[in-house]
Amino acid sequence: MRGIALQVRDERSIARRQRHVPEEPLSRREREVLQWCARGKTSWEVARILGITERTVNFHIYQAADKLGARGRQAACVRALLTGQIGA
Repeated sequence: MRGIALQVRDERSIARRQRHVPEEPLSRREREVLQWCARGKTSWEVARILGITERTVNFHIYQAADKLGARGRQAACVRALLTGQIGA
């Protein structure tokens, strides 16, 4: 068990060094949308919370994922968390 923990720690430190830092920072709205998505909210729920359409939420997710070099919603949330763009 101890060997696995060391391996995970090593992989995390490697991941920290290889973080993709976006050239263009995320907009306030992109960070806000990703923050809600990271908390497990659907696009529909985020839209209702923020008072925007579901399509607009998906647009912000797509834009943020593109800036972060991620493919998809979950990957964008993880990259945003790892790069400090959004809080946990």
